[in-house]
Amino acid sequence: MSTLKKNVRIRNLAEPARSSIRGPKARHNYLELLKVDGWSSGYVSVNSFLKHLFRKSKSEASKSTYLRRLSSFCIYVGKNPDELVRLPKNAELIF
Repeated sequence: MSTLKKNVRIRNLAEPARSSIRGPKARHNYLELLKVDGWSSGYVSVNSFLKHLFRKSKSEASKSTYLRRLSSFCIYVGKNPDELVRLPKNAELIF
């Protein structure tokens, strides 16, 4: 048996994927962060989006994908969804 095979570790599919740029992906509950309960939210902006998505597709998969991306972006910029909506269209976010 070659030594190469001994050192190779196959990633367990149950483990979360790791990003090489930012280290381990942060685990957060996007539903809690965005105050989502079913197809409604405590944030006016997210609630409006969910109403639109429900009218157009009623897709749980789409809802989950959009909300995960939005929550990740909110964490990245340090603002909640309603704060993002209130920003001027030409505002520069400095990170």
